[in-house]
Amino acid sequence: MSTQPNILKVSLLPAAIAILTVLASCQPEELVFDPQSGRWVSPLPTATSPTSPLPTPTVTSGPTPMPPPTPWPPDFTPSPTPTPSPTPEGTPAIIYDPLNRFSVTLLPGWYAYTPDAKAIVGVTSISNYDTRLIDEPPPGSLYIQISIGVLDAGQSFEQWLSDRRVLETSPEYGASGNILTEPQPYTLGRYTGVTYTARDSYSNEGVTVIYLLTSDRRIVGIGLKPADSPMLSDALSILSTLDVSPVTAP
Repeated sequence: MSTQPNILKVSLLPAAIAILTVLASCQPEELVFDPQSGRWVSPLPTATSPTSPLPTPTVTSGPTPMPPPTPWPPDFTPSPTPTPSPTPEGTPAIIYDPLNRFSVTLLPGWYAYTPDAKAIVGVTSISNYDTRLIDEPPPGSLYIQISIGVLDAGQSFEQWLSDRRVLETSPEYGASGNILTEPQPYTLGRYTGVTYTARDSYSNEGVTVIYLLTSDRRIVGIGLKPADSPMLSDALSILSTLDVSPVTAP
């Protein structure tokens, strides 16, 4: 049996980068929050999925196994589509991820995909453009993925982070050419952790990576693409409303 530690995998290569993925074959259809109507709706038949292409999941061992890694970020290509308005009409809306058990409050004009509660693993994806209608991210866009894992018994956050950063630069895990800045202490809303930038030395694409530790030893993994998006402050405002529900004993 593998002794590989539990991980939340993030990389910058289009084929192998991320925080945690939805296994599409193991869950029902997702719903999308539409800020224009204020309702949860099914994705349009012609829409492209906001989730990224997936690498082979990493099998881990331990009493609290982590979900398999998801590639991060998606293979974005510049598009001539007009920039979405950063302040469209509408009101903030609270969205809840029933699988990972957390909520955030979206600003007007932002969209969210959440996994089904019965899925095996999944991520919540948030963007400031409607991925049901726009195949390619427009200029000024920002895409967020949020997932949650658990530390192994006896494992410290510092140990987990050290192992994690090794994997994020390992060619074995599709992360060849990734350059990581030094992690800096970071507070987001009610949670503390670290943040750093992961950059692909070939394409120069950057992702802002945030890892937060909860009081019940869960790790919130967040990736924001691109790292230099002009919408980063709005995205962090949304993420500052993060509320992770405590794990309840069965």
